[in-house]
Amino acid sequence: MLQYRIEEAGGVKYIAYKGFQKVRAVFSTRIGGVSSSPFASLNLGLHTGDDRQAVLQNRTLFAGAVGTAVSRWVTAQQVHGSHVMSVHNEHAGRGHREQADAIPCSDGMVTGERQLPLVTFYADCVPVYLVDETKPAVALVHAGWKGTVARIAANGVQKMIEEYGCSADRIKAIIGPSIGPCCYQVDRPVIDKFTAVFGDTGDLLSPQGEGYALLDLWQANSRVLQEAGISLENIYITGLCTCCHKELFYSYRRDRGKTGRMAALIMILS
Repeated sequence: MLQYRIEEAGGVKYIAYKGFQKVRAVFSTRIGGVSSSPFASLNLGLHTGDDRQAVLQNRTLFAGAVGTAVSRWVTAQQVHGSHVMSVHNEHAGRGHREQADAIPCSDGMVTGERQLPLVTFYADCVPVYLVDETKPAVALVHAGWKGTVARIAANGVQKMIEEYGCSADRIKAIIGPSIGPCCYQVDRPVIDKFTAVFGDTGDLLSPQGEGYALLDLWQANSRVLQEAGISLENIYITGLCTCCHKELFYSYRRDRGKTGRMAALIMILS
């Protein structure tokens, strides 16, 4: 059974997902780094306005805490799109020191390589981890509201099937920490887009007065995954709101844009 636990190594706190034998899946917190306010302290985003050397040191600290080599990280540019890229050992290190060197025009990555960490960055959007241990193969996608509407999680499932011969009924999915339905108020244009794509949005949108609603990105991505063939019992929703838990997470909305980034990381061990 999938579950999470908050672990600590070298002063770095992170969320570790339990239940896999061949895969490591983790999500950082803001605790244990060297960045100063408003990025205190484990900011892992190079594009935030934080001191670059502090971010690089934070990345090294986090990588060491979770047992990966930062020099092998593969990151994506994250353009709020729906493209998922298959990556291999030749891509090792892309974006680990320079944002411009990340996998271009992609918000998701899939791999079957061992010891190749896929890493994406967050401050409210939804990380979706996908695992088929029978191959093994893994994927990691960044799903903000635009990516959710574009069904990027389903694209990740399809890429695993096409590239690695995975089967949807064997894939397990984790919906990681993000802004929750308690805090994510959206306006009419976003409401209309979700209604157009999902049809019945009674489980996704809670009206909050004229032209506004609270949006449940966790449930929306769960629906996308189920429509892609993943059974509900294989979908694990972490249920941690980045906006609510200031002590653990950065939040773009709560902090009005001046904030750090957490990282989602997934890697096939052997």
